[in-house]
Amino acid sequence: MIVLSDREAALWQGGLDHAKKRKRGTGLHGSPRRVDKNQAQIVAELRQAGAVVTDTHTLGAGFGDIVCSHPLARPPSQNWIFEVKVHGGRLTPDEIQWSENWPGQWDVIYSAEDALRIMGVIA
Repeated sequence: MIVLSDREAALWQGGLDHAKKRKRGTGLHGSPRRVDKNQAQIVAELRQAGAVVTDTHTLGAGFGDIVCSHPLARPPSQNWIFEVKVHGGRLTPDEIQWSENWPGQWDVIYSAEDALRIMGVIA
């Protein structure tokens, strides 16, 4: 059983309430969720390299574009949240705010090689 503080519960409920009101095809904050041009290629290359990848870009609210794990990762069984960007791409205000408030792992990647290196699969 997961126990949430009052603040966490309020944030969670607020996010759910907001999600119910948002337009279809938009993130939790109502902004359109665009996919970076290199995301499909990165996901395909990660899967080809043995990674398990879940596309999360439609969640919005600054959450990363993909959640990824790899059987050869160091440490094993860890999940990584990656924000996919093209070179020269900028973080949105939501992405900046989310990353500043997230206590766990979160990285910006520009290629599958970046993700594999961060996960410790390649040197």
